[in-house]
Amino acid sequence: MKLRLSLSQKVLILVAVPIVVQWGLLFWLQRSESEADRVSDRAQHISELASALVRLRVDLLHVIMMASASKKEIGLFMAPHQGFGTVIEEDCAELARLAREDTTDRREAIDQLKKETLELLSELLEIKKSADETPNDIDGRSLLWLSVRKDFSHVLSTESSGFKLDAVAVARERQVLQAKFRREQLWITIFMACMGALTAVSALYLSRTTALRLGKVIDNAYRLVSGRPLNPMLSDGDDIAKLDKVFHEMALTLREASRKEHALVENARDAICSLDGALKFRAVNPAGEILLRYPEKDLLGQSITNFVPEAEAAKTRTFFESLKAPDGTTNSAIELQMQALAGLPIYCLLSAHWSSEEETFFVVVHDVTASRQAEQLRQEVVVMVTHDLRTPLATLQNILRGVRAGTYGQLDAKGSEYISVAKRNAERMANLVNDLLDIEKAKSGLMTLDRQEVPLNDCFTAACELASGFAEEMHVKIQASQTDLLVNADQDRVTRVLANLVSNSVKFSPPGGTVRVAARREGAFIYTAVDDQGPGIPADQLQHIFERFRQAETSSKQGKGGSGLGLTICQLIVELHGGKIWAENLPTGGSRFVFTLPAMD
Repeated sequence: MKLRLSLSQKVLILVAVPIVVQWGLLFWLQRSESEADRVSDRAQHISELASALVRLRVDLLHVIMMASASKKEIGLFMAPHQGFGTVIEEDCAELARLAREDTTDRREAIDQLKKETLELLSELLEIKKSADETPNDIDGRSLLWLSVRKDFSHVLSTESSGFKLDAVAVARERQVLQAKFRREQLWITIFMACMGALTAVSALYLSRTTALRLGKVIDNAYRLVSGRPLNPMLSDGDDIAKLDKVFHEMALTLREASRKEHALVENARDAICSLDGALKFRAVNPAGEILLRYPEKDLLGQSITNFVPEAEAAKTRTFFESLKAPDGTTNSAIELQMQALAGLPIYCLLSAHWSSEEETFFVVVHDVTASRQAEQLRQEVVVMVTHDLRTPLATLQNILRGVRAGTYGQLDAKGSEYISVAKRNAERMANLVNDLLDIEKAKSGLMTLDRQEVPLNDCFTAACELASGFAEEMHVKIQASQTDLLVNADQDRVTRVLANLVSNSVKFSPPGGTVRVAARREGAFIYTAVDDQGPGIPADQLQHIFERFRQAETSSKQGKGGSGLGLTICQLIVELHGGKIWAENLPTGGSRFVFTLPAMD
């Protein structure tokens, strides 16, 4: 089974093995050096011991010479050698000290030598004393000299040969160990040199194989960029092989994503193209060819400004230059009118993104010609309804008012009732038409505002007057708080918003209830609130109450339904002023409608 190691494991082995071997060799060298030091210390100790023994013998010899000399000679001899007994004792003490650092056998021999030396010293002192007191008693001193000579010979022979043999053996051992140490040093040096060479070769081999394998991965990157097939996947299980495997998987994913992206671009219904920094086409998808009625080969190299009217060219250049600015937007959109083959106008929504790395604009052109034509048609329908539907309804209302007033003759009770029903239906239809027209005008941008400084209190008064008749019919009171706030708004439009909200609150208030209108200023806006005491609005309908033809469930249950356009018109007018409108339920019951308008400074 092939051992699979990662790149980090290989490097670890390459570094760790030489370190371990070097530490082992250093330990071996340290042990040999310690052994040599130990032998050297032992030889030094024996040398010091032999020197101390020699000094002792020399001092003993001097003492013997003193003891055997005449008085005159003793005087000459003793002058420079006073206190030799003390010197002998010091020599013995030095031997005892060295013995304590030695083996037990030698310590006992030295102790015995010390004892015999002191006894010999005592005998010599006795001879010297006898010579001083009885100089003529030569026979008596002869016996003492015989004992001294015997003891001195024994002292001279004690351990001398042993010390000599020890010194020679230690010297030989020291030489042997030094030779062995030098050989070990040589072998260790050779072994470390071989290990260093082997490590260098291994590192070179590892770096070489790693570089070759990395080279294949790098070559795969170039192959991926150029679209060529990749090299076969590396088989080893190290980190580079894993990287190569991940790279192959990434390349497969990128190719699949590129294939899908190409399919999306080729089959997209929007025109997708790329432009260089000079706004010239680099690539165009089939939808772009269909949109501009030109084949791709005729579009490439041309500027996009060649396909927009002259009046739109400056606007187009400014838009693209703003995308290239460092502080500009990186993705934006603009509405343009473009020209296809033969000057055919195309209304489109153009979104673009500037890539500074590739110095390319990526552009998506969405054809909105159909929606613009539908918008124009809707505006035409609005104009048509304004002239062709509102006028007949106004005529019908006038006729019904005349019939009801008896201008064309008197009607019986049944006829008057029918005329009243017809009049109410005609008015309701006229109001519905007016509301629909106002909504379409606001959405198509045809509704204009006559903005000026408007006292909000005047709008309160007018709205309450418009809703007073309906409030009396419903037995509901209207209370408007006095205010001196000024708004920057269209007074008629604001009055209409307030009248719709007050009428709506009256409709849902119970008999005897009160509708309150108040305003306050917060920052740059005026907050106006209309409160009622009705059943409130279901929580799930608060977010949808301003949608077209949307009514609260309570209105249908109570038979108070309307067209469902009043709140939609209020929202459009408020948002046209730059404000917001919303509904909320009061904690004490009832609902509150709040809208904001810009305040006058």
